[in-house]
Amino acid sequence: MFDLTPEAVVIEPLVQVNNPYEVEILTMDPEVNEAIINNYVAATLSDSIWLVSSQYLKRNFKGDAKNLYGFVPLVYNEKVAFAVYGLTSLWDMSVVDFLFGESESSGASDGRKEYYYIDFLNRKVLRVTPKVLSGLLEDYHDLQMRYEGMKDYKKSEIIEDYFLKFIERASVKE
Repeated sequence: MFDLTPEAVVIEPLVQVNNPYEVEILTMDPEVNEAIINNYVAATLSDSIWLVSSQYLKRNFKGDAKNLYGFVPLVYNEKVAFAVYGLTSLWDMSVVDFLFGESESSGASDGRKEYYYIDFLNRKVLRVTPKVLSGLLEDYHDLQMRYEGMKDYKKSEIIEDYFLKFIERASVKE
């Protein structure tokens, strides 16, 4: 994935979007479909949208991977990775929201989007909850104290904000 050298290329696949956080990639060939589902770690649509296989995560990681289905959006760099999953209806989102993230005016921002931290060292996928986030922030005491000191620390917007602050900080840590 880091070298951008694919193991396989599927020309004109059928991309079935079940919701903005769950995509199925299909072809007209059942054997190729089986290979896509069972043999590949991730897929990319165009050159910037990465999706990770929930089957790969379920087979190779413990924890909350069991909550994921299909191919789910993946954000990663050399130090951290996470998936985004939710049950938002497509009817609540525009194409712009799907491709570039939910806008303030979108009806989709109702707290059903969840983050799943991929811990490669311990081979776990962790749904980011208040308890998990507090654990992730242990190496960043200032963030942890600010997060845990907030009155509404369990609200999804606060969890999202501090998780993304954690990702920023962990991405630059030596």
